[in-house]
Amino acid sequence: MSQIKTTHRKVIAMNNVLRTLRDSTVLNNVRLSYAIAKNIRYMEADIEVIKEVGKPDDEYMKFETARIKLNNDCAQKDSRKQPRIIDNRFVIDPEKQAIFDDGLVALQEEHKVAITAHDQKQKNLEKMLDDECTVDAYHIKLSWIPPTFKPGDIEVLMELIEDDLVVS
Repeated sequence: MSQIKTTHRKVIAMNNVLRTLRDSTVLNNVRLSYAIAKNIRYMEADIEVIKEVGKPDDEYMKFETARIKLNNDCAQKDSRKQPRIIDNRFVIDPEKQAIFDDGLVALQEEHKVAITAHDQKQKNLEKMLDDECTVDAYHIKLSWIPPTFKPGDIEVLMELIEDDLVVS
């Protein structure tokens, strides 16, 4: 084990790749599997801190709940009477657009303090993600990596990879 200096954003990216690789069925190298598991464990604490910092507070969640209800109430409905959603956005019924607009303005005004606090929290989180941090790491030997590894995954994990190949 050693420590690497990186950013919280890179820790998240590495953790995502490691978790994807952990769940892969093509890995047949026990050393690589061990290194992946070890690194996931080492990064858990940092990931939990980031999740906690980014977690919306109760007041903001009240706004979100009310906003989603408003969207459901004003959305066009499909044949099963479910709101139509395209590209993760509710499709507002044109006949209810004015009701939706007025309701959204009222909700935003009612929860103005919570929205402002949440926006500031998100800005702080973005800044934090680019802050440097030190995490424990279990280095992955380049010789353990199968040729099926995606170049993008190798790029993300570059700080964890140790070149042990001898060039002759």
